[in-house]
Amino acid sequence: MALTKAALAFLQDELGIQTVSMTVDAGHEQAIRLYGRAGFEVVHRMEHYVVRVT
Repeated sequence: MALTKAALAFLQDELGIQTVSMTVDAGHEQAIRLYGRAGFEVVHRMEHYVVRVT
């Protein structure tokens, strides 16, 4: 958590970045909780489709 918050502070304070977005696997609950505690919020959920062509 400390590293995530430090990275976000650096992006804002040093680089002037105001918005950060990311993609997290919907099944990775630990990552989702971590980013939620860091202030991220879910704004969109993606579906991923794969077809194997043989």
